[in-house]
Amino acid sequence: MANFITDFKEKQYQAQREQMLKKVNLSYANKAYNEKLEKHTDQGAELTQEQKAVLFAQAVELQFLKSPTGAVFPGLDDYIVQQNGDQYIVSGYCDAPNSYGAMTRCNFKQIVVWTDNGWVYEPDPEAVKNTALGAWLVIAFFALIILGILSPILLL
Repeated sequence: MANFITDFKEKQYQAQREQMLKKVNLSYANKAYNEKLEKHTDQGAELTQEQKAVLFAQAVELQFLKSPTGAVFPGLDDYIVQQNGDQYIVSGYCDAPNSYGAMTRCNFKQIVVWTDNGWVYEPDPEAVKNTALGAWLVIAFFALIILGILSPILLL
């Protein structure tokens, strides 16, 4: 039984990870990244690899927003960037309009990886686990409802 549960949790985790990967269109992210990079280099800025990671993380984050055109990001030095080899964990925020048009602050953490072919997005394992946990809670909730409905019938 324990192996079944472990296997199910792993499959749920992988399914959630795949869902998060599908949300990110890399060609769109790379186009937005190149536009941001061009804007900064046109101003004569020489960007570090960490700052480039921030630009790509911003391009990825745009795809998770309701209204990406209204998003306002802080300066490149206002982010926390942790580097592990070619992997960069970028933590920051942006101000963006929600579905009602009100500006809200969106905190985010994006994992981006530099490869020979450019930047790629990797879903945050914590976010994937939390999403998978949410699915488990929904299943448990409905199971309890069904048991609550059926228990009086079964006791008859």
